[in-house]
Amino acid sequence: MEPLKLDDDGMITVEIGEATAQLDLWEVNDKLYDITHAANLTGTNGEMAPGASDQMFEKILDLMESKGLPRGSHRLANKFLDAIFAAVKELKKKDLGGSTPGSPDSTGPVLSN
Repeated sequence: MEPLKLDDDGMITVEIGEATAQLDLWEVNDKLYDITHAANLTGTNGEMAPGASDQMFEKILDLMESKGLPRGSHRLANKFLDAIFAAVKELKKKDLGGSTPGSPDSTGPVLSN
């Protein structure tokens, strides 16, 4: 049997101002998912309860700070969240060899369960 050869492309370098941090993309993605999912559970009908977004952004800033990045505004936290989720989405597309069915850049059919 041939040896299994893998490249670790799961690390990402994040630069904010003068600070630079090397992050495990999947670890940070999972933590951000947990933070956003918990915030969405605070309200009714899939909406956040009043004040939940402030708490969510503070938790994201706490995570960023724990990874050696500077504490910033809620806008920065939102940019970080969006950038990490987008980076993971791109890596998943790469793993699948291109776009996935149903994605905006796909020419393939949408598959349903």
